[in-house]
Amino acid sequence: KKAFSTLSALKTLNLSTNFISDFQDCFVGLQNLVTLDLEENEITFLPQNVFNHLKSLQFLNLGSNYIAHLTTNTFQQIPLKVLYLGNNNITEIDNGTFNELLNLETLNISYNSLESFDVNLLKHLQNLKRLFIGSNNLNQLDGMLLVQTIPKLQLININDNEIPCEDLPHLLTVFKTHGLDYVSVEKGVLGNFDGVSCVETESAAVINIMNYKRILKNTNQKLETVKEYLQKINSTSQSMLEERSNAMQ
Repeated sequence: KKAFSTLSALKTLNLSTNFISDFQDCFVGLQNLVTLDLEENEITFLPQNVFNHLKSLQFLNLGSNYIAHLTTNTFQQIPLKVLYLGNNNITEIDNGTFNELLNLETLNISYNSLESFDVNLLKHLQNLKRLFIGSNNLNQLDGMLLVQTIPKLQLININDNEIPCEDLPHLLTVFKTHGLDYVSVEKGVLGNFDGVSCVETESAAVINIMNYKRILKNTNQKLETVKEYLQKINSTSQSMLEERSNAMQ
């Protein structure tokens, strides 16, 4: 504890890839720290007020740990611009968790286990520009509420969730009409709309089959038309040959 209390001028601290699990009171005296990297440790929870001493902190990486629950009073009194929480076990985020992150521009909570995401969690983040919530278990997202709640949002990643493909066109249309770019992935045969991955539901599969049958029917009709046209040409050619042959005799 207070291991860095004499390093008041320190601006960057990299503690990634260790076995840290408890860091209460470790950051006392680091009032000028700008970047803190705690990626790939054994952190399971974040004590309240644990970052309060970091009055200048702008970049915080807590990725690749074992955090399951985000509570209020964790990110208080710090001017964060980038918060990385990807690749944890997060299943729950308390209301008010992000309320004091007024300067936050990038929030990454991808690769977690969120089954739902309340857009109102972000209502105080009026400077947020980039939101990454891909690779969770979300089956829906209120796109209209999102763009209305965070008008400065420029980029979002919702790939690799459980959002049905039949719901994706409307969601992406909302994004487009409000100038919100979205991350695209390599297009596959199924489970993809405009480069955004989605889950094929039974109804979507039925729609795909119906579309396939419709296309097949139209193709067959066109082939029949071509066949009839060729038969007419052949018949006409035969008649012309017979008439020429008769005339020569």
